[in-house]
Amino acid sequence: MNSKSPIRMSGNFNRSLTSLALTILFVVALLAIAPHRSFANGDCVDCDVTSNSTPKSSGTDFLLCFEQNIDPTQTFGDSSYIEIYMASLGDVDTVTITSRRYPNFKKVFVLQPNGSQTYRITNDPALWDLWITSHGDTDNRVVRVQSSAPIACYGMNYKVFSADAFLALPHQSSGTDYRILSYQNSTNPVIDTSTWLPSQFAVAAFEDNTIVTLTPSAPTLGGHAAGVPFQVTLQSGQCVQLQTDQRIPGLDLTGSMVSANHPVAVYGSHARTEIPAGFINTQGNTSRDMLLEAMLPTSVWGHAFVLNAVDVLDDGSKNPGGDLMRVLALDDNTTVTVNGVNWVTLNRNQFADSLIHKPVLVQGTNPLQVGEYFHTSFTGGGNGDPSLALVPPVDQSYNNFTFFASTDPAFAVQHLAIATEARSKGTITLNGSPIPAAAFTTVPGTYNGNSYAFVDWSGLKPGANVITSTSTPDQGFTILSYGMGPVISYGYTAGALLVPKRALFIEYPPEAKNGHHGNTIDFRNTCYAPVYLDSAVFVTNSTLPTGIHFREDVASDIGRLDIGGTAQIHLVTDRALSDPIRGTVKIYSHTAAQFNLEPAERDFTFYPDAAAGVTPGAPTVLGVTASPNPFSLYTTISFSMPASGDLDIVLYDELGREVRHIANSQFAMGPYSIRIERFGLPRGFYTCILSSEKLNIKERVAIVAGE
Repeated sequence: MNSKSPIRMSGNFNRSLTSLALTILFVVALLAIAPHRSFANGDCVDCDVTSNSTPKSSGTDFLLCFEQNIDPTQTFGDSSYIEIYMASLGDVDTVTITSRRYPNFKKVFVLQPNGSQTYRITNDPALWDLWITSHGDTDNRVVRVQSSAPIACYGMNYKVFSADAFLALPHQSSGTDYRILSYQNSTNPVIDTSTWLPSQFAVAAFEDNTIVTLTPSAPTLGGHAAGVPFQVTLQSGQCVQLQTDQRIPGLDLTGSMVSANHPVAVYGSHARTEIPAGFINTQGNTSRDMLLEAMLPTSVWGHAFVLNAVDVLDDGSKNPGGDLMRVLALDDNTTVTVNGVNWVTLNRNQFADSLIHKPVLVQGTNPLQVGEYFHTSFTGGGNGDPSLALVPPVDQSYNNFTFFASTDPAFAVQHLAIATEARSKGTITLNGSPIPAAAFTTVPGTYNGNSYAFVDWSGLKPGANVITSTSTPDQGFTILSYGMGPVISYGYTAGALLVPKRALFIEYPPEAKNGHHGNTIDFRNTCYAPVYLDSAVFVTNSTLPTGIHFREDVASDIGRLDIGGTAQIHLVTDRALSDPIRGTVKIYSHTAAQFNLEPAERDFTFYPDAAAGVTPGAPTVLGVTASPNPFSLYTTISFSMPASGDLDIVLYDELGREVRHIANSQFAMGPYSIRIERFGLPRGFYTCILSSEKLNIKERVAIVAGE
């Protein structure tokens, strides 16, 4: 042990140092004010997939909701169908398809390595009524797909002149917090109001006794008011569908909130509408289509997206109206830019629309969900019609996806929209054939210093397709798959990594009650896995010291937060304040799979009239550091004692369990440096906490052990 000042210690402390020399401090948390990054490569985009090398859009348990398509009284016999696409990712898979609607039904497929299967479930007349037509009641019309090894799974909801497809999200990538993208009820004067159809969404449960809280953004057909939450309890394999009253024009369930105590599958939809609302084609009429897409948990929303209007012909022709882009914000004060130019500022659950004709780079200062809505056909019978596809964030890229193109000849044009970092555009192959770098168009603007390129590529084969890149996963690509025919189309997110960038969602700060404000922060885990809390800070906008801090140490006092779990922390001050102080709350967290998440952030105002929890003094800071970091043989922990006193040093593993008590002794005032050898311990995540109740100390150090 080296020190710059005399050290007084007991014999127990000497023995503790011997134990410390045999430990590795490999910490799950970064320091409170440091941005979280992947320790492996400086970017956390691929950290959670290194163990199985598959994107999180693949899995072994899926719930598919085929929402109402057209009016349920309209049927087209054998021309309508529900289809399921399944693809193996390299293993022999046994796939079982069931539905709670039909307890005796079971269909089993065996997929060979890298094999695929298309199953038209409605070919069996007994399974014809799997379209969900209920509203507000629990419903068993959910299709469950389970496999023995990870597969990719997609669904097609088809009726004549009205169809859409979707990527099903597996249980492991489903979340507990969602926002809905849909579209408004028709206002088109050339459509008989009796055939206007509803905006809608559906929620399905993987587990029994799933309590779902639904907050519709518009009045529902079942009598639920806009903005008023209510709860529905679902059993495994059940769903609930909410719809607007189709007789009232302009109602739109976009921005509706869904939260649950267990992970759920959520689908945003519209039974059939024109895009944009009220559009009349060159024949003085209009054409409509259903919208359907699996919603993404808020934990995987992103900050940057690349998209372009889709092609309606194989020669690259686009609809003269372009496509409609809808951007939905998760947080207040979200500024959105398009190609580097400020476009709009949105508050929580607000959205904005714009027609696009060329490649665009959309960025938000806070997380966004972006949808691309295909334009209604301009002519009476031309290719294309409305469809909804979620645009994956560019930082959810990957370098290997399996996806499907429809086998239905009704879709004569089938393309793939590919967005990638510009430096990777010459590395991509589709079904073994290179996509030339020259085919890509550079998109204006940059994100995190990276420029992006886009291509709309044809040449898909019916059924399963494989797209790969020789780039690393974090420099890969995102894709949308789509198909078109005369006044019909489908489109869906065909591939995205779907690893959460942010797991914690901070609720609105409490409002004043009886003239008094609260300084309590409520938050919950919206990730698909338990989250481990690292730290929380309040960053003030003031240039003067305020003494505002958290009463809790979130890593120790709360620690682990289960899926859907909620917690509170409280801001307090060590000095009297006369005026409110504005700032930002930031909570840092990580998953057990060593995935460091973006901090949860929310603007917050600290009110003096709520400072009843004043503490006698702000925490003492040791300024603890570790260097080198990462390390392979040894690292040195450095800190400075502000005064003589006791200090407790404890080592915890990644699950928060104490693995070694390093010290519990008196330290004299002054700086210290402790060299920690790596000898004898494997790689792993650890946290070393230094604490002293007398000196009001509680600090931790982040260290990474490499190979």
